[in-house]
Parts: sequence; structure tokens; C-alpha cells
Amino acid sequence: MSPHGSFLHLTVLFCFATTVLAAQAEKPKLSLAIEPARITLDAGQTQRFSAHIEGAPAATVITWAVPDGERDVSSVSQDGVFTARIVGIYRVLAIATVNGSVLKTASAKVTVVTQYDDPRP
Repeated sequence: MSPHGSFLHLTVLFCFATTVLAAQAEKPKLSLAIEPARITLDAGQTQRFSAHIEGAPAATVITWAVPDGERDVSSVSQDGVFTARIVGIYRVLAIATVNGSVLKTASAKVTVVTQYDDPRP
């Protein structure tokens, strides 16, 4: 192979690698966060959580859940409202999906303390 052929081959490889790296650099990194990330509630109170996602496809859907083992004592609606029922520490999960495939999950910590006493008679 001539020296010019090697130079051309290396130039093509370099251009291809640079194009691939540039495409990867332009692709936004997927991030998912829940607000608030931590909260303390009295038993019986509720809290609305919100999810903030960046770098996800337009068809991304956020669903809310609590882990299976916590469903008997806590719940979260599909609009992000957590209901504290029993004293304990729980997690609220935000799950980002596209066409049924999970892209990213995030969790918030909820500490449920004493029973809320309603001061009304």
C-alpha cells in the first residue's frame, strides 16, 4: 500500500470517529428528579410530588409507584399525590417510560411520623 493510501485510510477513520463522538456529545444526557426529594409528614397527610425530566424523547411518560412491600401502608396516585397512612419510612418512585420500556427511575424519601391530630371538635 502506498503512503498516500494509508494517509487516506487514517483520515477516513479519523473523520468517522470524530463524527460518532460528536453525535454522542450532542445527545443530551437523560436525567430524572423528584421534588421534593425528602419530606416528613404526619400520618394521614398527603403530599404532591413532581417529576422533572431532561433529555428524554417527547413520547416519555412518567408513572408513579411505591414499592410492592409498601403498598399496604402507603400509596401514590398517578398524578403524584402520596398518602401517608402509617408511621415509617417510604419511597415514592417516578418511572420514565417510552413505549413500555423503562428509561430511568428516581425516588424520594418520605418519613411518616406521629398521627396528625385534627384540632377541630
